[in-house]
Amino acid sequence: MASTGASDSVRYSEERHFIVPVNRADVAMLCLNRSQILFNLVGDLLCYSGANEVNIQLSIVRSACRELRDQIDEECLTFNYDDNCGLGGSRSRDRDEIIALNNWISRHPRLKYFECMIRNAAKFRVLLEELRLPPNTRCSFVFEFKVSAREVEQLLCRFCVRRLSLMPEDEKDPQGGYPNPNSRPSWQATPSLHVLCLRSCSDEMVQSFFSVSPRLRRLQVVDSKLQSIPSNISQNLTSLSLTGITNLPDEQLSKLLMACENLRSLYIAKSHMSHISFALPKLELLSVTHCRQLTDQCATEILSPANNPRLRFLDLSECRSLLAPTVEHPELEIAWLMHCPQLTGQARGLKHALL
Repeated sequence: MASTGASDSVRYSEERHFIVPVNRADVAMLCLNRSQILFNLVGDLLCYSGANEVNIQLSIVRSACRELRDQIDEECLTFNYDDNCGLGGSRSRDRDEIIALNNWISRHPRLKYFECMIRNAAKFRVLLEELRLPPNTRCSFVFEFKVSAREVEQLLCRFCVRRLSLMPEDEKDPQGGYPNPNSRPSWQATPSLHVLCLRSCSDEMVQSFFSVSPRLRRLQVVDSKLQSIPSNISQNLTSLSLTGITNLPDEQLSKLLMACENLRSLYIAKSHMSHISFALPKLELLSVTHCRQLTDQCATEILSPANNPRLRFLDLSECRSLLAPTVEHPELEIAWLMHCPQLTGQARGLKHALL
């Protein structure tokens, strides 16, 4: 993986071709090692128990190998840039540093992924204008300052953004007030965006991102003023995390979750919810923590096999209002109910739980 540092040269990992003498014994040992590695990866899926048996797990083996290939590609063909690295000299100007960054990137034409951590707003604006990447490079950006709607639009237009984490800036009108709550940025659709983290943003900004992200798979909303259900929820969404969302009523939160029918993991933390209900047929992981108004009835309903039949992992830690919920689910493997001081012995189905 490529990285940048003030004292080290940039390191970049990709395939290298060397001409070395190889004998047949080495080749045989290499093949043996490759077979052993593959066997360890897919385990018993490669084993047969009958003479005329057909391996019905072949699709799983292929899927595991494809995922491994994708992970190798991402690790070996990724360039990481941190704007604190001092690339081009500790006293270099922002423009000089981005030019130096372009020079490093130009040495690696097979680059597929670019990951960027930005803490300096001025340097970001230069990067937005000057950065040059190979065609179809998939990008990830993390911002540690507030970014305007116009800059977000320019970023999404210039680059193929796959992952994005930012704090959107609240736009103010010339009189110092806030614009019409119904007005939203008019961005173009960004089908490449798969992972999104929004921090300290308005309800309008959340709605805007939903409307232009039809293929969003993972969403994290932190300390934001989400007040209504987004009108266009991606049907590809498999992971949702809501932290510090205190303005969304229980009824609206329930409707939002019900609209995410393909969710496999759901995280809710530091919410004022007391009673929500949802049925998600594919949900496997549920984490509801630091929700101190959560009721026993709510916990019992969402843990019912009829509502969430595939649930395997549960975390209800720091839900201090719980007294005696029923946690009886045939598929449940792990249940955490730590730091729930009022939990009594009347709670059912907790023999495998960590209390």
